[in-house]
This record gives sequence, structure tokens and C-alpha cells, in this order.
Amino acid sequence: MRAYLILGSILIAVLGVALACGGDDTNPGRSCGDGACVDPETCSTCPVDCGVCCGDRVCSWNETCSTCPADCGECPCTAADCTAGSSRCCPGAEPGMWRAGACDCDACTTYTDCGATEICAAGSCASAWGRAYRVVAVSGVLPENGPDGSWDTWGGLPDPYITMCIDGRCGSSSYVADTLRPTWNFSMDATLYSTSTFTWTVYDDDYGTDDTMFYRSGSDIDVTWLREGTVTFRSSSGLYSTTFEFRAR
Repeated sequence: MRAYLILGSILIAVLGVALACGGDDTNPGRSCGDGACVDPETCSTCPVDCGVCCGDRVCSWNETCSTCPADCGECPCTAADCTAGSSRCCPGAEPGMWRAGACDCDACTTYTDCGATEICAAGSCASAWGRAYRVVAVSGVLPENGPDGSWDTWGGLPDPYITMCIDGRCGSSSYVADTLRPTWNFSMDATLYSTSTFTWTVYDDDYGTDDTMFYRSGSDIDVTWLREGTVTFRSSSGLYSTTFEFRAR
């Protein structure tokens, strides 16, 4: 009986030493404060080994920008983040363009990469208004006959030319003889604003009075024309059309 009591006392003593040393079944001999953050230790149960938990405004050794941006700050933008439209790369999470190791949030390849009132100019988004443009009257398509029959008294084809007015300043192209599909490529340079006006009229050059062939009744400028860089006006009948380009300078 005495032997059993002695053996039990020895077992209890050994168990007490093991518990005092912080040993466990998973990591025998490991304890909080030994300088190693080993499972099941965490920042909550053993900050001396595992560091203080995220949120203490100190970027500890075991924290990174990925695991604790609150303490370590946002991770640097990468090329993949930039083109994917990461919010930490560009405000509003709009896709940018990776250039020279940085994300250019205003970069663009087409106007669809930009805001609703912006154009894509020289690879960057910029306001469509308040900048210089070259407005080009490119070409037109006209019907063979006018409202009163042949355009010319002697039955010939018309000699169309175009007059443009931008903010009250007007200019006219040369006429193109005997054609229903004139190409003018007549241009005027102007700084365009949201309040700018734009009107035009196509005439048939005649002896005496020139006939009005086609004209625009409105005067406002749609920002879509500037963004897309071109617009084609068509009559309700579909017989008349005139194409313009708006080239940002």
C-alpha cells in the first residue's frame, strides 16, 4: 500500500512540473514568453511572443500591409491593381494605366475610359470644355433634286459649300462643283465651352442667289460630339447628311 502512495505522489509531482512549465500535448516544453509564437499561441493569448493584435496603430513584426493595413498602411499599388480599378490605386476605383512603375489614374486609350464630361487627349482624361478644338466640316451627302426639282436651272448637279459659325464667328468653305457628295475638309479653330454655340448651313453656289440645301436649326454643342470626336447630322428624310470632326488641340 505504501508503494502505491509513493508512486502516486511521484506522478503528481511530475505533472505539476509539466504544468508549471507550460507544456502541452502539441508543443511540449513551449510556453508564453519563450520568444516563439507557436500554435496555439496568438496575439490575444500571448502578445509577448506573437505581438499585439492588429489595430494598435503600431506595425508589429508579424503584421504586414496585407494582414493589418490599419497599422501598416495600405499596400503599394501594383500593375494588376491599377488596371483592375482598385480603390487604393485610383479614387472611385476607376481603372488606370500602369506607367513607369506607377498607376496613372487619368490615363486612357479611348473616351470610354474617362468621365461623362471628359475626353481622352494624348493618353490622359481631361475636361471636354474650356479647351481648343479644330472643328472640321468633312463632307456631305445630298439628294439629286431639291424641293423644287433640279438644283441648277439647267438641270446640272449642285455646287455645294458650307458655312460654319462658332460663337458668332463664321467662315465658309470653297464650293465643290457638280457633286452630290462633297468633301470640304473645311476647318475653324475655337475654344469650346458648355455655353458655346455652333451652327452651319450648306448652300448651292449659283449665279445670283445661292440656294439653301441643308442647315442645322439648333445651336448647342453636345459633349458627346467632343468625346467621340465626330458627329453626323442627318435630315428626317435621311436624304441629307453632313459630317463634322472635333479635334482636341
